[in-house]
Amino acid sequence: MVTKAEQAVQDADVKRYAGERENDIARADGERKAAEKYTEGRDLANQVLGQSQAFMTIRKIADTSALLKLSFVKENKLYREIKTADGQQFTWAMYCDALNVSYKTVDEGILNLTVLGPDALEAMQSMGIASRDLRKLRKLPEEDRQIIIESQAIDVGDKEAVQELLEDMVVRHAKERESAAQREETYKQSMEALNALSETKNRRMDELAIENEKLRGGIKQGDINPFIQEVESEKGQIIIPLMRLKARACALEAKFTQGDKVDRAEYFALQAALDSIRDELAQAMDAAYNAGAPFQASIANAS
Repeated sequence: MVTKAEQAVQDADVKRYAGERENDIARADGERKAAEKYTEGRDLANQVLGQSQAFMTIRKIADTSALLKLSFVKENKLYREIKTADGQQFTWAMYCDALNVSYKTVDEGILNLTVLGPDALEAMQSMGIASRDLRKLRKLPEEDRQIIIESQAIDVGDKEAVQELLEDMVVRHAKERESAAQREETYKQSMEALNALSETKNRRMDELAIENEKLRGGIKQGDINPFIQEVESEKGQIIIPLMRLKARACALEAKFTQGDKVDRAEYFALQAALDSIRDELAQAMDAAYNAGAPFQASIANAS
C-alpha cells in the first residue's frame, strides 16, 4: 500500500517530467521556427542574388521591383545568411559585388525608392530622367518635390517639362539660400557694429568716470581743449556705425511698408538695437554733462 508521502513524491516526479517534456517541445519548436526563418531568409537572399547574376544589369537593378527586393534584403540583413566558400559571412558590400554593381549604386537606388516612391521613380526612370536629376529632386523640400511628382508632366511622360520644372525650383531655392545667407551676414555685421558701439560707450563712460574724479580736484580753463578734440575725434567712430544701422533699418522698413517679403526678426532686432543705443547714448551724455559740473565750478572759482 502506497503511503501519502510516497504518493506525493510520485506526483511530483510526474509533474516534473511533464514540465521537462513541455520545455523540450517548446525548445524544439523554437529551433524549428528559427531554422525555417533562416532558410526562408537565405533562400530569398539567394533567389535575389541568383536572379541578379543571371539577367540583371545595372539598369535592371535600378528597376523598382528589383529595388524593392534588395531593400528588403538589406533592411532585414538577409545577405548575412549567405556564406563564402571558406565559410565567411557575406557583408552588404560583398552581396552587391556579387550582383556586379557597387553598394553605393544600390544604396542610391533604394534611397530614390524611399524618398520618391515606387510609382514616381518608375515613371521618371521610364522617361529617362538621369541620376543627377533624381539627386536634385531628393534634395528639394517635400512640398516642392510633391509638386513635381504630382505634375501633369510626369503623367504624360514629358521629360523636358519635368527637367525644366526641376531646374526652376533648384534655381529658386538656390536664390533663397543666397538671400538667407546675405540676411544672416547683414545681421551679423549689424550685431558686430552694435557690440562695437556698446564697447566704445562703456569704455568712454569708464574714462569719463576717471576724468570726473580728476576734475573734482580743480582744473584750469585751458585744459578743456584736449577734451574737446578727443570728443570730436571719437564722434565719427560712434556716428558712422550708428548711421549704417539706421540705414539698414530704414531699408527694411521701406520694404516692409510696401508689402515686400522681409525678415521681420531682423527688422525688429535692428529697431530694438537702435532704441537701446539711443538710450545708452543719452545715459552717456548725461554722465558727460554731470562730469563737467566740477569743471564748471572750478572755472567759476578761478574767475
